[in-house]
Amino acid sequence: MERKLVDLTCPECRGPIWEERQGRIVEFRCRLGHAYSPLAFLKDYQDTLERTLWSTAVALEEAANISEKLAPELGTDAAQVARKRRDQLRAIKGMLGDAGQE
Repeated sequence: MERKLVDLTCPECRGPIWEERQGRIVEFRCRLGHAYSPLAFLKDYQDTLERTLWSTAVALEEAANISEKLAPELGTDAAQVARKRRDQLRAIKGMLGDAGQE
C-alpha cells in the first residue's frame, strides 16, 4: 500500500489527510481515522463548505443588525458598517445559490 500526505484537510475535523492507494483503490484518511472514498470525500467537503457559508451568513446578518441597532449611539460609521455587512451577506447568499446548482 502506498501512503502519502496530500495538501487537503479532513472535512470533519480539519486534520491533515493522507491518500492511501492499493492498486486502483484510493482512500483518504485523516490522523483521527476518518476515512473517505474519493466520492464521499468530495460530498463531505461540499457539505462542510455549505455549512460554513451558512454560518458566515448568519454572523454577517447578526453583525449588520447590531450595527444598525447601535447606529443612533455610534453615528454614521455604524450605519456604514451595517451596509457593508449586508453587501457581504448578499455575496455569500449568492455563493450559496450557486452551490446548489452544482
